[in-house]
Amino acid sequence: MRWARNLLLQNVEVHWGQPALHAWQSALQFQHVTALTVDRFTGRSAWPDQGSPAVSFEHVHHADLRRYRAAEGTGLFLKVQGQGSGLIVLENNDLRQAKVPWQLSPEVPPSAIRTAGNRLPR
Repeated sequence: MRWARNLLLQNVEVHWGQPALHAWQSALQFQHVTALTVDRFTGRSAWPDQGSPAVSFEHVHHADLRRYRAAEGTGLFLKVQGQGSGLIVLENNDLRQAKVPWQLSPEVPPSAIRTAGNRLPR
């Protein structure tokens, strides 16, 4: 999804079989999105062993991610990149199956993400 505002997604599940193309990467990918809410998402990337995140944010501002569940075999769950990314809230997500729950690119300050009530890997 690119260049969107006031976007709401609910009850999204992505289950990959054997991916047909190496170009397939993240289950959800958002670029230049403002005011995003995703409530209840389950999934992982197409190629979890190649470093692609299940969810990719690039220049995403003001996002609420609630009740996500990292699918079995998830490597990186959420990657946030791009200047201006911020006000991202992760709330009540089950990320125990993710090797890495989230990763911020160097240009994204740690204060860009707030978390509450998440179940993290041990």
